[in-house]
Amino acid sequence: MSKNLLIALTIINSISVVAIVGVVVWVSLPGTPSAEEIINEVGDEITEESAETVEAERIGRVIEMSGDEYSFSQEIINIESGEKTVIIKFTNTGSVPHDFSVDVVEGITLQSSVAQPGESVELVVDMPSGTAGIPFYCSLENHRELGMQGEFIITQQN
Repeated sequence: MSKNLLIALTIINSISVVAIVGVVVWVSLPGTPSAEEIINEVGDEITEESAETVEAERIGRVIEMSGDEYSFSQEIINIESGEKTVIIKFTNTGSVPHDFSVDVVEGITLQSSVAQPGESVELVVDMPSGTAGIPFYCSLENHRELGMQGEFIITQQN
């Protein structure tokens, strides 16, 4: 063998020994996670990110709405036909209590808690499919009859 080849093999062998010793020392240090712990941690992060993505896709968008005596900030809210669930964030800007109610299908009404003046409440609404218009309103006293009402209009996706 040539002298240069022998030197190269000696250097490679020395580097290998140092690397192996380094790994053995690192693994034996207290508090060093095992390979299984590292894999589980990475897997947990992926699972958490996936859960957040699924939740965001399930919930859809947040629609901010306010209301006072006796109207809502929006009388018409357009919902794309593919939107399954929306969150209504209702803020009472009036001087008397109000709520936010939705007739999702005949005989089934979703209703937020009562928002006192200056308070905000949220209502998660699972949008029914195959419905053209879905009424929303304040269900307190005669607020609906006084004009505190509107409608979700389902539109086709582009």
